[in-house]
Amino acid sequence: MKHLTIAFLLLVLPAWLAAIEVYRDPDSGNGVEFSDHASAASQRITVLPPATIPALAGPSPAPSAVANKTVLAAVAYTRLAITQPADGATLRNDIDTDVAVELTPMLQTALGHRIEFFLDGKSAAEPGTSTRITLHQIVRGAHVLRASVVDAEGKLLGTSPPSTFYLHRAD
Repeated sequence: MKHLTIAFLLLVLPAWLAAIEVYRDPDSGNGVEFSDHASAASQRITVLPPATIPALAGPSPAPSAVANKTVLAAVAYTRLAITQPADGATLRNDIDTDVAVELTPMLQTALGHRIEFFLDGKSAAEPGTSTRITLHQIVRGAHVLRASVVDAEGKLLGTSPPSTFYLHRAD
């Protein structure tokens, strides 16, 4: 509320001051007094608005963040591959399986890019910024991993080739 009052006064005060009449009065000596009250010996003065000079055009603004995002979004990911487990790998008696991807160039997190991991065609985790995840309680058998890079709106920017691994457990 305090800021609103100050803003109102700053907007109204200059107009109110411009509407005030100014009078010039000779004082008892050789000086002059100015006042907003008229007296018998005073003269009304017209106060002109201050002289202003239009501002020169400044330097052009830097490209906006949106323009920068458009340029960077055009940069394609040249490599996206599952590196762990290796394609065709056989894992034995593992309850948890670590998965890693290699991505070139680095993930553009400032643009909202995320990596989503898929196991057997189903999302294995929410899209995130890490190039590594751990899958828990995978059943034995053959499994296919895939990773995708998506932007902030969920648009697909790249997908890894499928990587198959085999999980064997002694039950």
